[in-house]
Amino acid sequence: MRRLPRLGVFVAAVLVSGCGGGHASHTQPATAPNVAPPATGPAAAPNSAPTRARPWYRRGLHSFGFQSPTGNIRCGIESDDHTHLLCKTLNNQKAVVLDQFASLDTNVTVTLPGADPTLAYSKWWWSKNFVCWSQEDGMYCRSLYSRHGFKISRAGIEDRIFPSVIIHLGGGDGGGGTYSGGSGSTVRCNDGTFSNSGGIQGACSWHGGVAP
Repeated sequence: MRRLPRLGVFVAAVLVSGCGGGHASHTQPATAPNVAPPATGPAAAPNSAPTRARPWYRRGLHSFGFQSPTGNIRCGIESDDHTHLLCKTLNNQKAVVLDQFASLDTNVTVTLPGADPTLAYSKWWWSKNFVCWSQEDGMYCRSLYSRHGFKISRAGIEDRIFPSVIIHLGGGDGGGGTYSGGSGSTVRCNDGTFSNSGGIQGACSWHGGVAP
């Protein structure tokens, strides 16, 4: 993720959702790892065909921020830089910042408002650069343009590397999930990948089976 020009600089971002607004910010400490992602990145490919089915990741909640059903996990897009997704847990104040292309950074302090809509269990949230889904064991998020992602829960933050990207640079939005093949419905597998073979015998057979 982008490094700040000097120590102690405070980056503030305003999150505005359909249910309210507030201030979200993260402070970059001097000891943070030196990650230098590209300065710019592509926007999500437009859905040019009016009759085309919406990709699975665009069928869920679409807002600048959201929270878990328990209210313990809060996430949001940094309004000054939409290539950054910020999440934190209130029980232990653990925080993570995921860049559109670079690996996640947990060496940060994040402040997020509590006025955002609730993402119910088994439901999706998306922005033009990220997708998240809510489960009873935690919140899962990943970049649409890279394999990087994470799981955040009361227990902490786990780095996740997914098998493939969802949107390839210059290659369209993929639409059907994180790997191709199959002719059924789109389903999520237990390892966090997605299959186009939902409803067909053997769907997600190499990925831990279909998630409940």
